[in-house]
Amino acid sequence: MRRTLQTLSLAVLLTLAAIPVFAAPPSAQPSTPPTSAALLDAILGTAVPATPAATNASIVTPFYGYCTATCARCYSGNNPPCAPDPDTGLRQGCTRIPAC
Repeated sequence: MRRTLQTLSLAVLLTLAAIPVFAAPPSAQPSTPPTSAALLDAILGTAVPATPAATNASIVTPFYGYCTATCARCYSGNNPPCAPDPDTGLRQGCTRIPAC
């Protein structure tokens, strides 16, 4: 019974998700053939020029945290913030929440 309910729920969800795609009106065809740049923009989405505010938004301020494998204290502003894992030798990251 549970499997039937899950299958039915999935079918309803996929049906409802597909309705707006089929109900959309057809778009008008351009009178001139598209250029390669316009075609690339249409495939990848509209190109947004980078602004200084947008590039600065991705910068994260350094913080004090914990190494991912050993839970030792670290500072994310250091390069690298943590020593390699003593057991595996793999690189560790610095997180705000201890994962150990």
